Amino acid sequence: VSFNMGYQREFVKLPGKFESQIFSVDYSLYNERKNNGIGGIGLFVTNNLQGDGRYRVNTIGTSFSVRVPMGRSSYVQFGMRPSFYFVSVNPDRFILGDQLDPFGGVVLPRSPLMSSGMPDRINLFDLSWGFYWRTYFDNARSYFMRNAVLDIGLAVDHLPQHDQSFLKGSNAADRSVPLPAKYVGMVDFGMPVW
Repeated sequence: VSFNMGYQREFVKLPGKFESQIFSVDYSLYNERKNNGIGGIGLFVTNNLQGDGRYRVNTIGTSFSVRVPMGRSSYVQFGMRPSFYFVSVNPDRFILGDQLDPFGGVVLPRSPLMSSGMPDRINLFDLSWGFYWRTYFDNARSYFMRNAVLDIGLAVDHLPQHDQSFLKGSNAADRSVPLPAKYVGMVDFGMPVW
């Protein structure tokens, strides 16, 4: 079992808090000595606060992975991470352009846009998946290649691409803000030189 906790604070000289906390626990279901098992499972919780409670994102999710041996010297591992996002804003703490006057500064205590029935909380389901392939060149004749390793991976985050806009209503199509998918790929080749 692996436990992880983290805390990060950014922009410490700016007014307001910009901080993140994370907690995760992972359990491996794979036995390295016997070279069998199904991978692992995990649980994570995050809290991201921006600007003294003006904008907050809480996330809770789980992860699953499956490891499939591909002969004696390689394996493929597949993973999936379903999660829920709970996003909230405090409309009384935002200052938007429709509250400002060029000469008088802030003239409205609350934006009319935020007073027109805008929700202060949205909930989203998210899904990510990926795979990882590793092969060892232990049958090679050369000493250097015999200890070489090749890794290839691909991950896709935010597959549902939900609308994350708080501005819903009569012109919701004009204010749609889909959560963009994120694609990450990697190739790594390692070989000892000494």
